[in-house]
Amino acid sequence: MKKADRIISGFMALSIAFLGGTVILNRYITPPAPAIAFSDTYNNDFMYVIKEDNTIGITGCSTSDGNIIIPEEINGMKVTSIEDNAFENNSKIYSVKLPDTLVSIGKNAFSNCIELISIDIPDGVTTIGESAFYYCNHLEEVTMSDSVQIIKKMAFGSCTNLKSVKLSENLASIEAAVFSDCHNLTSVSVPASVQRIYWHAFFSCYNLREILIWNPDCEIYDNEVTISNNSTYKGTIYGHYDSTAQAYAEKYHYSFDDVNEKTATTTTTTTTTTTTTTTTTTTTTTTTTTTTTPTTTTTTITNITAQPTTTRVYVTYRTTTTRKTTSQNGNTTTTTIAVNIGDVNRDGMTDAVDASIILSYYSYLSTKPENEPTISIIEFQRINSAD
Repeated sequence: MKKADRIISGFMALSIAFLGGTVILNRYITPPAPAIAFSDTYNNDFMYVIKEDNTIGITGCSTSDGNIIIPEEINGMKVTSIEDNAFENNSKIYSVKLPDTLVSIGKNAFSNCIELISIDIPDGVTTIGESAFYYCNHLEEVTMSDSVQIIKKMAFGSCTNLKSVKLSENLASIEAAVFSDCHNLTSVSVPASVQRIYWHAFFSCYNLREILIWNPDCEIYDNEVTISNNSTYKGTIYGHYDSTAQAYAEKYHYSFDDVNEKTATTTTTTTTTTTTTTTTTTTTTTTTTTTTTPTTTTTTITNITAQPTTTRVYVTYRTTTTRKTTSQNGNTTTTTIAVNIGDVNRDGMTDAVDASIILSYYSYLSTKPENEPTISIIEFQRINSAD
């Protein structure tokens, strides 16, 4: 055996001894090709990377200015992405102008930008990443172009001051918890392009009063808090008759109405009539002329839709269940029914099974990440039963 081979054998033996019998030969492992070719700073403000396709990804900024305008090009290369975590935890930003060349917004890109007030997603953006605007709790308005096809989970979660959102007409789905804990969101229209609404998509939207679901076959995650103000939903779900939206609403005793009637506009008909009459009488000595004044008549016809009387049931696992009936004139009748304390799984008994569920739930509370939305014990039991 040659000396060089003996040396190599010796090193391999040492590797086996120190690594528990595992031989690591790094020289035979080919590293993946890097996605980033070069990184730099632009105008001492923006940090960026040059990607392999010779486009720019913004990775952050050093400016103290709260009004951020991201350029369309840097050194002749188009800015196509905001990279993961680029502006995360930046408490100075209150306004962002995104470039028209943008294609994607990365994970946590603007997460916890607590002073950001509004965002316009330009035409060309196809993907908004996971938690991209999570906990932007001053964000009030989101407008996105119809190029957006994917919004990943929790993208706008815990935007507690969000009041208005305009969704893309080409959006494929609303993923898990995308708008959870958006406490001031009052109304949202889900376009016909949306095929599925995922778990907790509109959970804990305290002031949500109406949601319009245009796709009659949209798959809605089967849980009462997928659309909810907290543990239940007091608003109205609008959809087509015989749709999945109607089936969901009826299963959980939520108010439902026809989406077409909801969006029917008030019709105003204006009729204008002008009449001019001239009468001339002539004698040898007298001429009389009479002219009537033009008249205008306006008639307004307004479509009025009667609101159905709605009955809702609210269940609390304490000593009573509260049943509330709301009539058309707004009067509410409350009936109290006794229930078993601690009957978490609703089997009519309080026993060791319920105790086991409660212990598992407190274990979940003590181990879940702080930024993850908290689910109720009832929801916890249902998810684990489904599994």
